[in-house]
Amino acid sequence: MKSVKYSWKQCIKNYRFHSIFFKNLVLIFLLIILPFICVLGISYYSYGYIQKSEEKVYTEQIITRITMDVESVFREIQNKAIMLSFDSDVELFYRAESIEKDYFYDVHSILKFLALYNLSTDVIDGVYVYAPYSDVVISEKGRYEYKNFIDKECIDNWEDNGEMFQVKYLDRKVGEERKESVVFYYTTSYSSGRKGVAIINMSIEKLKKIFSYNEDVSLFIIGNGQLLYDSTMDNNGMKIENSSMFLENEDVIAKLNKLNVCDLEIAVQMNRLPLEKMLMNIRIYIITFIVIMVVISTLFALYISRKIFDPFREIMKALETIPEERESKLLQNKDEVSYIMNSIYATLSRKKNVEEELLERIKLLKKAQSVALQAQINPHFINNTLETINWMAIGELGEENVVSEMIINLSQLMRISLEDSDTFITLQDEIIYVKKYLYIQQKRLRNSFSVEFEGLEQHINCKVIKMMLQPIVENAIEYGIKPYSKNGTVRISAIRNDDILSIIVQDSGLGISNEKVTEINSSIRKSVIKESSHIGLSNVHQRINLAFGDSYGIIVESKIGHGTKVILNLPYQV
Repeated sequence: MKSVKYSWKQCIKNYRFHSIFFKNLVLIFLLIILPFICVLGISYYSYGYIQKSEEKVYTEQIITRITMDVESVFREIQNKAIMLSFDSDVELFYRAESIEKDYFYDVHSILKFLALYNLSTDVIDGVYVYAPYSDVVISEKGRYEYKNFIDKECIDNWEDNGEMFQVKYLDRKVGEERKESVVFYYTTSYSSGRKGVAIINMSIEKLKKIFSYNEDVSLFIIGNGQLLYDSTMDNNGMKIENSSMFLENEDVIAKLNKLNVCDLEIAVQMNRLPLEKMLMNIRIYIITFIVIMVVISTLFALYISRKIFDPFREIMKALETIPEERESKLLQNKDEVSYIMNSIYATLSRKKNVEEELLERIKLLKKAQSVALQAQINPHFINNTLETINWMAIGELGEENVVSEMIINLSQLMRISLEDSDTFITLQDEIIYVKKYLYIQQKRLRNSFSVEFEGLEQHINCKVIKMMLQPIVENAIEYGIKPYSKNGTVRISAIRNDDILSIIVQDSGLGISNEKVTEINSSIRKSVIKESSHIGLSNVHQRINLAFGDSYGIIVESKIGHGTKVILNLPYQV
């Protein structure tokens, strides 16, 4: 005899990819991590589209704010120029023939008007009225003939071209001082052919204080083919042939906007790097989280796989003493299960008490099944994971969305199915559970079937077996609705006959033959549940038998072309 040591490492070495331990490890790992990675992967790639949308919204907000600011300033200047030109004394000044003939207007009133304007707005650096016919200028400091006026450049840059509004950039000399200004001209024409010009100088320095934004935002004001204002202070007064030149820089987010004042345009450029850096950091966090979850899931899958494998290891240890002539053959088996079976057959050939030996092996196999079932995935971990995914769905899609609703229903289904509570519940609670399951199936199958409930209301307090309807409804959908009908119907109804409550689940599929119905009814009444397409029916039938006795259980009825009906007979208990 030869003693052989069995462990999960040894079994992987012997059976490689056929090892039960390895198969369970891969399956559990995929069940845990694959859905999680799929959700995060979709979220990661969807984030690219969200990034563009957020970038667009953020840019639009900045552009709208700046446009309103610029338009507000120039609209105020325009209104002041119009109000100034419509003053009665200013109109008489425009019509005067010379500086000596000023009998019709009050120069002191005009001087007060100009001084008030100069003080009323932060950006104004000087306000003048000029009468081209008499060649006279009035500023807040007094009245002058053009030849004696200190700020001639303002007047020299006015063009008598018939335009009512003109806006220009000037780097003008005023006495010994140079001033950068945006100059606003408003020209008034009279029927006599005489004209008058209201001139308002706006200081570039004062404009810069008003148009003060984030250092990553640059503002350009364009008018009459000239760059009137550059927030970087580098190109004020530059000739502009095409304003689209401000959109050609790939390192910035740029946009042009046309103002409703004086045919002006503004261009706003925003540095991409800070926004993209912030969004990239979020992507790095997502990737890091995925890597951490893969590592944790691998360790968790390894732990569960070892737990599931323990019963098989115990069985194989019990069988380690074998005849020399059988050992080489047994170690060449496909996997651990075939090794166990061959060991059992070898033991039967060596011992006289075949029945006792076989019962012992079956007992060990049942122990392995029991331990494997007990080592299921921790329901709290799955519920917590579903809760996390639910909050992520709410964060991405809003509070009311189909994904979140399905996650909530699935989480509640799992919690109910895994609760260690009473076997008996009311029919009302069972229907609530089934409705949650049906909600998920209808969403999954794109509402390709409808559900009808009949005659349940008067029996809602009746005691039934917990989770008895869901496997039946699942069979109706999988084998009655999905293969044969796009718009099928599942009907759930209840009928009381004396002391028996019959709950009927009927589908609108094509039905099955009499031979198949007979086979199913016979199969579900066998004491041993085998892996087959009827495992759900057998499970429910035997649970009803255990709870209420052999007089109750499931009956399957069907007819080709008329769907399938599953009847659950229970004692009527309230």
